[in-house]
Amino acid sequence: MNTTLSFTVDNKTYVSKEFDFEAFCLINDNHGTEGENYIRWSYRAVEYMFRGTDATAEIIAALPIAERVRMCMDAWDMYADTLKNVKRRPHTV
Repeated sequence: MNTTLSFTVDNKTYVSKEFDFEAFCLINDNHGTEGENYIRWSYRAVEYMFRGTDATAEIIAALPIAERVRMCMDAWDMYADTLKNVKRRPHTV
């Protein structure tokens, strides 16, 4: 499973930090917000994943919409993969 995001601008490739618990929580906190969809829920996680890298919010905002949507879809896939891999503990009474 891919755990980072990347994009290229002017022959420079920007790579995010890894998808982590905070990125998961940013999506999960917004998951199910009425009137929104998984692209919008994931955008905050995309911004977070690039925080502290060379990719500023301005660089990300200037990307073509298709590129930002692709990264949101990738972040959503990371979130969904994390949910699929959650191991349930046996129920005890």
